[in-house]
Amino acid sequence: MTRTVSRMGAALVVLAALVMTMPAEAQEWRPMDPSEAHLSVEPYAFGTRGIQRWVLQTVPARYERWATAIDRDRRFFQLVLRESTGNSAVAEDFDLRRFAAESLGSYAAGRLEWTGAGRAVSPLGVADYERFTFAGIACVAFQVPFGGELRGYPVNILKGLYCDPAVPLIPDFDLQSTLAAIDVVGYPR
Repeated sequence: MTRTVSRMGAALVVLAALVMTMPAEAQEWRPMDPSEAHLSVEPYAFGTRGIQRWVLQTVPARYERWATAIDRDRRFFQLVLRESTGNSAVAEDFDLRRFAAESLGSYAAGRLEWTGAGRAVSPLGVADYERFTFAGIACVAFQVPFGGELRGYPVNILKGLYCDPAVPLIPDFDLQSTLAAIDVVGYPR
């Protein structure tokens, strides 16, 4: 019993040390002023109204999330940019299906129908994508690792999805045009 208590005490000391080294503002999404944005999206991709922006600063990475509300009458989207901030590798989940289900939350409710995958060129690099529908709305989820690798993981990654209720399937030209509209400020093309 004494050994178990000692191990628990040691674990608590290590945990306390880790918490004390983290900035207080770390680990919380906060609304972001557009002037802080690292993402750059041309207005023709999604329009300019109703975009909400958040930022999350952690020790190994900075995250930026842009999203519009799910809407059956117009295009909507979510983009998540992860940029490494140091020399630590950040493990990444490359499961686009999970990303789409989590992004759509309760709206998806397990009703995503996957219709095909592929690769496309973007200003940041090669994007992997998967098309899907939910509730009759055509969507595509994509991810673009960029900036090289660190210990087998991409230094940075852009994940996103967008949906367009006006079409039965997101066409190739639309996917290519949308990917061309998304960039990261300061990242060389």
